[in-house]
Amino acid sequence: MARILVIDDSVSALELVREILNRDGHEITTVDCGRRAEAALASEGFDLVITDVYMPEQDGFEVLRKVRRKHPAMSSATGKFDMLMVAKALGAAETLRKPFNTTELWEAVDACLRRSGVPGLGVPGA
Repeated sequence: MARILVIDDSVSALELVREILNRDGHEITTVDCGRRAEAALASEGFDLVITDVYMPEQDGFEVLRKVRRKHPAMSSATGKFDMLMVAKALGAAETLRKPFNTTELWEAVDACLRRSGVPGLGVPGA
């Protein structure tokens, strides 16, 4: 399974994503800001980063730029549909609009992992 870093300043969003992806057996690390994300990325290896866009201190775009600079092959997903073009230009492989449902999250994670060469589980019920 994949090692996934989830970054969001919303505790409920972090808990939701962790709960959904834990069902698939992925190893999930959650952090509530870009600063903590940098520390996690520096000390651990991840297959995928899922980040919110709007966060205090450091927004998701800054996180995405740093991830791409240090880990150019890593897949990333952002959490705002209305910023799709910006996120794609910065290298996001997938985007989700909040609130997203379980299937949308599974599809985005599976697509990112498959592009990265990490086996995904496929989308449940598909």
